[in-house]
Amino acid sequence: MDDVGGLDAVRAHLDLLGVSSRRHRALLRLLHEPSTIATLVDTTALSRRAVETLLRLAGPDAVRDGDTYRLSGPGYDELALPIGAPSVWSRREDDDLVDRLRPLLAVAPSPDRNLDHVPATVGSVARRATWLAEELWLPGATVAFVGDHDLTSLAVAMVVPDVRVVVVDLDMRLLDLLATHLGALGVEHELHHLDLRDRLPDGLRAVADAFVTDPPYTPNGAALFVARGLAMLRGGVHARGLLAYGYGEELPTLGLKVQRAVQSLEVVFEQVLPRFGRYTGAQAVGSASDWYVLAPTPRTARAVDRFALPDERIYTHGRQSEEAARAARGTVTDRDGGALAADSAPSGPGAAAGRPVRQPDGTDPAPSQVLRAVLAGLDASTVRAAAVTALAKALRATGARPTRAQVREQVEAVLPVGGALRLADLDAPSRAELETALLALLPR
Repeated sequence: MDDVGGLDAVRAHLDLLGVSSRRHRALLRLLHEPSTIATLVDTTALSRRAVETLLRLAGPDAVRDGDTYRLSGPGYDELALPIGAPSVWSRREDDDLVDRLRPLLAVAPSPDRNLDHVPATVGSVARRATWLAEELWLPGATVAFVGDHDLTSLAVAMVVPDVRVVVVDLDMRLLDLLATHLGALGVEHELHHLDLRDRLPDGLRAVADAFVTDPPYTPNGAALFVARGLAMLRGGVHARGLLAYGYGEELPTLGLKVQRAVQSLEVVFEQVLPRFGRYTGAQAVGSASDWYVLAPTPRTARAVDRFALPDERIYTHGRQSEEAARAARGTVTDRDGGALAADSAPSGPGAAAGRPVRQPDGTDPAPSQVLRAVLAGLDASTVRAAAVTALAKALRATGARPTRAQVREQVEAVLPVGGALRLADLDAPSRAELETALLALLPR
């Protein structure tokens, strides 16, 4: 090996590797004792090239004796994996973490069918956190959660107290709960209310070292959530994305479509752990999901920049869903695999927003009725998000096909009340003022 480098060069290399440096840090631990390159490769599962690169960077601190190497010199202990820490996921069940999570998940917001919420079991949430803590190097890292109905961010914060958490979600109930509990844990965090179909703000780009998402199980939904997660990453090929996705064993074509949609973003499926997550419900997919470890490639950034959502119907249920389109053709497929006639599809605010209920005489409701029905069913949303969704539905009832960006511009021009408030927080006069302003935007 060349007599160059040393501790600073090794530290810089590990910083470059970021969350992917865990096995390299295990390599440093092994090098406290004389080891052959073959032993280092076999034990860490790193490539020979990766092992030789680290030894070269250590320079004179990598002492060679025959065919063995060991590290000498101060400072390497602080870079190495702590003694006893697993270098890869141990597959252990952390009963203490499960016990700490159970009361939190018990008070989590109720599932919103319109957002494809199906709660993960507490054991699955703990398993995700344990995997992240034992496969990635998270001390000081930032992990983004692209949707977090299952409170995985809380679980990770409990396991790795010095992690930084960024959560993006459409459900204000969830963000309120996370603000309370992440604050109580003393974890640095950012919480953002965002519809992922809208443009990702510049302030959320290149902010994270890894992301986690359990998206809607449609090709459009999975690709959208993964694309937003990838856009939030920094670190190039050394960052990682974690995707929970499952499909029924008799629906391989659907699984293929989703996998192709995700891989169109030029990522590698580095690992796929079958039936890693379990759910309360979702029987159509065996109440289980696989855990995909996504590794970016040099082509990923360009693919993310090119990504355009082909259809805003990203969910499998309720408003703005693929099922809403199928309902227009006569049937809706239930999440748990049953088929419903269009006339027997769920009614109420969600159904009104996805496919407005017909009038007694068989005609479709007027756009103004659509707007009022949608607005009435979005109490948990912010005023801005609810207004955009309601106006978009009403405009489409007129036959127009505006983009969400165009609708958002219209709403921002007339929004009579604070857009960051939740709709449920408005008094009756403010609600009426908002409704009047939105109705004025409909074609006459």
